[in-house]
Amino acid sequence: MPGQPGQPAGKSGGSLWGGLAVLLVVALLVGGGGYWIWSQGRDHIDKVAAGDCLRESAGDQESPYRIVACDDPAAAYKALKLLPLSKGCRDVAGVSRQVGNDANTVCLGEKDADPAKAVNVAKVGDCLSLGGSQAQRVDCSSPQARYKVLLRRTNVLEMNARRTCSSVPGAVSSYTWNMQSTGKFGNLSRMNVDVLLCLGRK
Repeated sequence: MPGQPGQPAGKSGGSLWGGLAVLLVVALLVGGGGYWIWSQGRDHIDKVAAGDCLRESAGDQESPYRIVACDDPAAAYKALKLLPLSKGCRDVAGVSRQVGNDANTVCLGEKDADPAKAVNVAKVGDCLSLGGSQAQRVDCSSPQARYKVLLRRTNVLEMNARRTCSSVPGAVSSYTWNMQSTGKFGNLSRMNVDVLLCLGRK
């Protein structure tokens, strides 16, 4: 009707543009999250499962190791076990390094290493072969068996390792084993020996 107050100019249009702005913000947030998930990739260390093979990706800020097929020539490590972040991998047979991701401690071993020969879980009475700086557990009846474990200690101050074995009757040598820690753990400076074995002649 003539003289009836009209709708304030721009009210309907303002509501429309406001709604579009909200939708745009939501789309950017969702899309951004999707892009982050996509860019993280299926090969990211956070996606690893026990049994997966990995290659080292030095200098990769997102993932120090990337998941690859086990027949990939670059595959150097295998995920042996996933533990809570509060746990370490020292007692996992065959482990050589541990990596912290967002959810777990990932225990990695050399891809083709035999956990049954792993020295990190050697106990008193086990026999070892020793070639160069590398030791392996072997059957005590094997001709390769050169030493027998007389004492096992963990988390020993490096400066005390030699002295610890010198007080063990029959000990003629010692063997120290350390694990590498990367990822969420960072590259830890080391003052302690993860595993110390005092050895006697077999």
